[in-house]
Amino acid sequence: MIGGLKNAVEHGSSLESAKLSFISAGYSREEVEEASRNISGVRLNSSVREEDIIKAKPLPQQGEIVKPKFFTKKRVLIFIMITLMILVGALFLGLAFA
Repeated sequence: MIGGLKNAVEHGSSLESAKLSFISAGYSREEVEEASRNISGVRLNSSVREEDIIKAKPLPQQGEIVKPKFFTKKRVLIFIMITLMILVGALFLGLAFA
């Protein structure tokens, strides 16, 4: 568990989110807190709140297929930008060669 927490922090996750992931995966809060103290070498004052655990998305069950969302905000904005560029280009070509 210590290795997993270290790995998560080294790859950009906060220690809190790494601890929350372990707790959501079924590890006991006490074990996760102890492992996180061993990583930092200092007793941490912050703890994972119960509300954070409830809000966390459950991991998919083994064999369950997770479909990615198609209409994300980023994709919708890109679609709108491309559409506007096509319309402006068509308007320009229509006026330039009229």
